[in-house]
Amino acid sequence: MEEAQDSSSLKLKRSIVIVIASLLLVAVIVLTVFKIGKSFKRSSSVEIVDTTAVPLPPHKKETVTIKPNTDSIIAAKGALLYTKYFEKDTLPQKYPQFLLEAFSGYDLNDYIYLKKLDLVNIDASLNAKEMLDKHLILSLGHYYKAIAFLMVNNEAEAIINLHWCINNPLNEHQLVKARWYLSLAYLKTNDPAKAIALLETVENSRPVFSYAAKAKNVLEELKQ
Repeated sequence: MEEAQDSSSLKLKRSIVIVIASLLLVAVIVLTVFKIGKSFKRSSSVEIVDTTAVPLPPHKKETVTIKPNTDSIIAAKGALLYTKYFEKDTLPQKYPQFLLEAFSGYDLNDYIYLKKLDLVNIDASLNAKEMLDKHLILSLGHYYKAIAFLMVNNEAEAIINLHWCINNPLNEHQLVKARWYLSLAYLKTNDPAKAIALLETVENSRPVFSYAAKAKNVLEELKQ
């Protein structure tokens, strides 16, 4: 009887020990899981910054400045200045008989004979005496042909004849006049760069020719 009681008591003690051990094991497991969870929560937390608290810089409107095209302005002025300063040049008091018909028409604003004047094949038209005045005939012929072409708005032909005069000057006076009229032709044809270069040359010519002051005035008006 006593042995049975001792056996039962031993079994009870063992059961209590097993229960206590189980509870301790469960407590350890729960504590471990809690620590792991807390650590994961800290490591996975994301800091959220309130961007509304930081004021954004004000938006700046971009301003585009359109610069005027200087060449276009000068070109527009050039056409007006041509009208203002262009004047038909007068004929010299004396000139070779060979040019009589052409120059008589020029004097009467009839440019047909002057425009038809063939200065390229002139040798075939000159007699022995006129050959002595060949350079004078060519110089006056090309110069007044150029003025005649400007009068009828044929700037291209005028420019060709004026270049001949500049490359084969009769004298300093005609050279200055040729440069002056060529500068006006370039102003009318919207080529201000060439016009200005010629005007600056004319401006530096001798004042006695009167074109220096005109060139200075045109340059000043172009730059306004």
